[in-house]
Amino acid sequence: MKLPGTIIQFDEWDAIGANCSMVLQRVLEKSDGRLLIMENGGELVELHEQSFICATSNTIGLGDDSGLYSQGTTIQNYAQINRFGITIQLDYIDAESEKEILRKMFREDAHGNECDYPEGTQVLEEAEIESFVKTLNVAREAFTKGTLEVTLSTRDLINWVEKFLLTNNVREAALMCFLNRMPESDKLAVDGMIQRTFEFA
Repeated sequence: MKLPGTIIQFDEWDAIGANCSMVLQRVLEKSDGRLLIMENGGELVELHEQSFICATSNTIGLGDDSGLYSQGTTIQNYAQINRFGITIQLDYIDAESEKEILRKMFREDAHGNECDYPEGTQVLEEAEIESFVKTLNVAREAFTKGTLEVTLSTRDLINWVEKFLLTNNVREAALMCFLNRMPESDKLAVDGMIQRTFEFA
């Protein structure tokens, strides 16, 4: 807090117990911005004017309407939520950016050149990259419309591709990575999306 130009980020802020998070009330207050440390004889640590505090979470601190993040998250005191001066809701990164991630990880070297992998090593074809990303975006759209109970993340995408490169079977890889943990109706729906997107599924 004392160092200039410091970003203090509370990751998964909504997982903190409401009784513990109250220690942040004074810190987040613009007109005060100090942390009281009782264990140090009531020391007050002031947030440097060039520093700021931010938090990330899967909910906005008011509970989880989807039910995906109900376990492990808590409803936070609204007075604390109100002390965060800016609230930004982020969506998944766009399809082109996800394709670029797959290219960098599974097709190109650090300089953007196509990798010269040893013979017999399987790498992603461009058409496969398109199909993987398309499937995720169709599933996310279904989740947004309420026809799927769970969604798929970029983490799921990378994991799926890694397992595909090991098994050479897109559906088997999907079963291992996410289909087997989905509710049965979602599993059937996403499995259908995969088969329609991949000619070789």
